Amino acid sequence: MTRPTRLQRFARWLAAGVCVFIMLVWAASLMIEFVYVRPGTAWNSYVRIAHGQIGVYSQARPFFPPPTYRWFVRRIAFAPDWAWDINIVDLRSWVIILPFWMILSVTAGITGLLWLRPGRRPPPGHCPTCGYDLTGNMTGTCPECGRESRWRHGTESRQNGTSPPSH
Repeated sequence: MTRPTRLQRFARWLAAGVCVFIMLVWAASLMIEFVYVRPGTAWNSYVRIAHGQIGVYSQARPFFPPPTYRWFVRRIAFAPDWAWDINIVDLRSWVIILPFWMILSVTAGITGLLWLRPGRRPPPGHCPTCGYDLTGNMTGTCPECGRESRWRHGTESRQNGTSPPSH
């Protein structure tokens, strides 16, 4: 098996970093509430992270009086909430609440697949370790890495039963 490509390595580490970030935000949200408010003239929207959940809200009526803040952070009691909710009244009034465990399980599953997925396989007639082209090799040993190869020049088939590559 060859080394994964640079893009595959980047994707693996990026996905692992996203998982760690989600876990840190989830842990912080059990003790601290983060709210971002976007006041509007016709409707308001805001994002709330608290109790192990992230919620996105939109309301058809504006706040009265309009808030003077955009962000606020406050300490809350430890009370994790594991439920999710999607409530759509109309296009301007809706609520989507997702617990971080749902987001983390999907992200961790994708990360696991990226880490368990092997790198690119070399084409037939190439060394499975380093990918060196073994065409014309009479020894059966890869000159690049020294691995014993199943492919030998001049034989009609490999040991695994497939035919040699045609040129």
